Amino acid sequence: MAGKSQRTVTNYGRHLAKLALHFNELPTEVDPDRVNDYLHLFKRGHNTPSDSYFKFTVYAPLGVVSHQPL
Repeated sequence: MAGKSQRTVTNYGRHLAKLALHFNELPTEVDPDRVNDYLHLFKRGHNTPSDSYFKFTVYAPLGVVSHQPL
């Protein structure tokens, strides 16, 4: 998370924790299709989430997954 502010890192962590609690798994263990379904339901189920809140919800798991070894 080089170059990111402490607040950004904290928000990423918060959203990763919510994802982990939802699936009861580590975010790196959740199948990407399940994450997409979660995000779709999240967006549909909240009438007025802010764009920044939704972006954190999307980018937090993507950031973690992109840094995992293949």
